[in-house]
Amino acid sequence: MLDLIKKNINYKNGIIFFIFASLSFFLINNLKKNKPKDISEFVVPVERGSLSESINSSGEIKASRSVKISPRKQGFIKSIKVNEGDYVKKNQIIATLDNLDFKYKIEELELQAEKQKSDFMRREYLYKEGAISKQDLEDYQIKFETSQAKFNDASAENSFYFIKAPFDGEITAKYVETGSYVAPSANLSSNPNSKNYIFELSDGIEIIAKVPESDIGRIKIGQEALVRIEAYPSRKFKAEIIEIASRA
Repeated sequence: MLDLIKKNINYKNGIIFFIFASLSFFLINNLKKNKPKDISEFVVPVERGSLSESINSSGEIKASRSVKISPRKQGFIKSIKVNEGDYVKKNQIIATLDNLDFKYKIEELELQAEKQKSDFMRREYLYKEGAISKQDLEDYQIKFETSQAKFNDASAENSFYFIKAPFDGEITAKYVETGSYVAPSANLSSNPNSKNYIFELSDGIEIIAKVPESDIGRIKIGQEALVRIEAYPSRKFKAEIIEIASRA
C-alpha cells in the first residue's frame, strides 16, 4: 500500500514537471518570436525630393541649319581650299573660280573709265572758257559716269569668283573637284556636265523626336533630355528641349 502511494506521488510529480517544462519552453519560445529584429542595415533616412519619370521615343538626327553652296557666276573651279569634315568660319574663302577672262574685262573697263574721266575734265575746262555748250558738257559727264558705274559693278562682281562660307560650320559634303564646271543653281545651263552645288555646309545638331500624343503634356521647353544613338550604344548625351511642335 505504501509503495502504491509513492508511485502515485511520483507520477503526479512527473506530470507537474512536464507541464511546467512545457510551459517554460512555450514562454521562452514566444518571447524569442516577439523580440524585435535588427533591420538597421535596411533603413535609410527619409528625405524630401521629387520622383523622376521618363518618356522614351525615337527620332532623327539632323543639322540645325544646312545649306548647299552654289556659285553666283558660272565657270571652272580654279581651287578648292577645304575638304569634307573641315570646320570653316563665316566669310572664309573655301573655293575659287577661274576669273582670268573677267580680270581682262575689268582692266578694259578701268581704262575706259579713265579715258571718259579725262575727256569730261577737258570738256569741263572748255565749258568754263565758253568754248562748248552746256549740252556738250552734260553729254561727256553722262559718258564718264556710265563708264565709271560699269567699272564699279565689274569690280564688285569680281568677288563672285571667290566662294565664301555664309556662316560658321562644318563642310559635310563636297560635290566638285578642281576643273569642274559649275553654274548658279537658279540658272539652266546648256552644259549637261555643269554642277550647281560646290559644298554642303552644316552647323549644329538637333533631334526631331516623335512623342506620343498622350505624353505631350508631360514635356516642357527647357527640360533636360538624354540621347542615345546607334553609333555609340553605351553612351548617353545630354540635350535640351528647345521646341514643341503644335502638330506632327
